[in-house]
Amino acid sequence: MKESINWIITNWKLYWGDGSFQYLLLAAIIYLIGWKRKKRSVQQVLLYLLAGLLLFICPLTATFIQKCIGETVYWRVLWILPVTPVIALAGAEFPENRHTDFLHSGLIIIFISAAVICANSLLHSGNYTRTYNHQKVPDEVANICNLVQENAQEGAEVCLAADDHVASYVRVYDPSIIMPYGRRTKGSLDQNSRSLYQAINADSPDYGRIAELAADKDCSFISVAIPENFDAAGMESMGYTLIGTVNQYGVFKRMTA
Repeated sequence: MKESINWIITNWKLYWGDGSFQYLLLAAIIYLIGWKRKKRSVQQVLLYLLAGLLLFICPLTATFIQKCIGETVYWRVLWILPVTPVIALAGAEFPENRHTDFLHSGLIIIFISAAVICANSLLHSGNYTRTYNHQKVPDEVANICNLVQENAQEGAEVCLAADDHVASYVRVYDPSIIMPYGRRTKGSLDQNSRSLYQAINADSPDYGRIAELAADKDCSFISVAIPENFDAAGMESMGYTLIGTVNQYGVFKRMTA
């Protein structure tokens, strides 16, 4: 039980991050319960909020849900909470019946300012970055695809093996590039494709094994993260030569049939 409670608390902190929005939500709840609890619309929103909170913090439901959707994404259950509607409702109710337009407008401005200050910007989390290509894929993926096409034999079919980060965007940027698997091995036709996916996404990649499996799937190019002191012997033994790097990725071309 204690472990479950600690796990729930950890997920609660993970959901809110470094922002103070949870405290603004608490203030909105206190105001609505204290002064607006008799309104039917307020009662409905608060009941829904309470049901969602109980679902999240109850160890029994928490254990059941995490077994269904996975422990690492349990914090996303909090998405069902009507956080924004509750705060917006409090913000709309609070200035109500104020006798002057000046006071009414001033309270609205203060409330909006509080919401902006308490919020945690999505742009600061690192999940959103500016890109410079029309397809809006990560620029390193676009650069990898461009490097592959620049070194591809004219008229030849281009097959690229890459880790999950790159593989998720390659065909969005360039549909002409064939891949032995899609995101999370989706579209794999056989065990060798799945083995290649697992090898190229391993924490400590065996580059010789990657090259062997890629050659078996007739991959003309490989894109894989390489360390600074990378030893290309394993790749070269299967005919793959490093043709360039893009950030932490090395791009290899198979020079032999």
